[in-house]
Amino acid sequence: MPELDTVVGALIVEGFRSAGAALPTPRIVSNSMAIRTRLVATGRFLTMLPSSIVHFGAERLRLKTLPVTLPLRSQPAQIMALKDRTPNAIARLFIDELRVVTQPLRKDAAVAAKVTGTR
Repeated sequence: MPELDTVVGALIVEGFRSAGAALPTPRIVSNSMAIRTRLVATGRFLTMLPSSIVHFGAERLRLKTLPVTLPLRSQPAQIMALKDRTPNAIARLFIDELRVVTQPLRKDAAVAAKVTGTR
């Protein structure tokens, strides 16, 4: 589990609290997703990962998603540019590709919001 005094940790605490469930006592605490996924791969640990990691990396990481639903609010991600500066062609291409790649995640988030009644 990540450290609870981080943004991710606060989201996890909020999710368990809003579900009326007790927060599990972690055996190992690490903010490193690499460490947490390696521990999960041993078969002796569980962790919570962002849906993007599960969506894009579950097969490569050989993870199995357990059917647990917590009422977590999706966190926005933004693309920012300097004021009065037009992004160059490479930056525009990156932004366009990022939008294409994340389209399935936006659809998944919209479905989850309808199911849980959150936005």
